[in-house]
Amino acid sequence: MGDSRAQLLDLSVDEADAEGHLVRVRDWFRRTGWSEADPAAYDEYYEMYPADSFGERSSRLFAGNGVYSFVPLHGIYIGGGDSYGPRCRKCGTEYDLDEAVQLAIAWSDSHVEPVLSCTSCSRQERMGDWEILGSLTVASFAIIVDVHDHSLNSDPLIAALLEELRSQLGGRWVHMVENI
Repeated sequence: MGDSRAQLLDLSVDEADAEGHLVRVRDWFRRTGWSEADPAAYDEYYEMYPADSFGERSSRLFAGNGVYSFVPLHGIYIGGGDSYGPRCRKCGTEYDLDEAVQLAIAWSDSHVEPVLSCTSCSRQERMGDWEILGSLTVASFAIIVDVHDHSLNSDPLIAALLEELRSQLGGRWVHMVENI
């Protein structure tokens, strides 16, 4: 398997506030011990964006080293590699990937999130609320998590961080995996 990154995306942030959100979120990461300032920290795929090394709290949940990149970029975020269409959270039915791509392009351009209807159970939810771990969505702010040793399990770190982002910072945080 190739390289991968966890993407923690806040779907509540609009393009105009992305830079300000970066400052607030990065400050929160440092204050709460999730990250620490490190001038040598960078991710080769996101080197043009600010990055911090894992802090003490991250190290308690993940035995290896890693980097958080803070990305204020509006666009379509994809899983890459073996991407699939969004999946219904109620019944697991996969939405057509080709149609989802077209809807994501329109969403990115219009800034209006589409509502998807499940063909099996008729559940309707905003596209970003479907199960999108390996799919696609539109966001204006992302935290890219690069764990340097992919043989170690980073799931506890990602789960704890996602829970705390939601409870402490609010917003609409979702988790995707980018296969590079």
